[in-house]
Amino acid sequence: MSKTALIVGATGAVGSQLLPLLLQSDHYSRVIYLGRSRLQGSLADNEKLEQHILPIADWQNFSSQQTIDLTFCCLGTTLKQAGSKPAFKAVDLDAVQALAQIVRQKNHCSHFSVISSSGAGGKLPGFYLQIKTEMERQLSQRGFKTLQIFRPSLLNRQKSQQDADFRLGESLALMLFKLINPLIPKQLTPVTASSVAKAMLDAADNASEGVTVIQRNQMD
Repeated sequence: MSKTALIVGATGAVGSQLLPLLLQSDHYSRVIYLGRSRLQGSLADNEKLEQHILPIADWQNFSSQQTIDLTFCCLGTTLKQAGSKPAFKAVDLDAVQALAQIVRQKNHCSHFSVISSSGAGGKLPGFYLQIKTEMERQLSQRGFKTLQIFRPSLLNRQKSQQDADFRLGESLALMLFKLINPLIPKQLTPVTASSVAKAMLDAADNASEGVTVIQRNQMD
């Protein structure tokens, strides 16, 4: 049965890889994009695509005539990009929860798929993982029939993505991981954004009820 999917964060590293997969899939007759800027290029002309351009502050005004079966949340930033801890929290926790509330209450969406981080869900120190852990905890209480949480390790971005969104720290870390890769567990090795996107699509196609956590070693 063809479904309608909503994708948020479709211009980011993983979202930009996931969107064309959704548009190519026979499982989805409609793909709704919610973002701050209109998509351009060949993807924007796809007849399956429906675009809604709204800033996060106005997401409560989002509405679609389509019933949303699945929501793919690819939102995410870094402390450096955000500029402060409150700004980081506003995206990686507050915006994710706002989206979940909207699609659950207004669109009766039963399946929510979200990108978290390796190390989340435990008691490791650090503001970044604390926010990711709290994001997962709150989502688990939203009442979704199916909640899929993806915990990738450091993203190995494609070159075009690095050019558009260069992160020196990530690049240096990737160089180090390549040198010591044979010595570290796979759970900690970098993963490509395309691998995460494919894992999200595959997991959605084979979803079961309840909360499922997909770790890095399940993304190849």
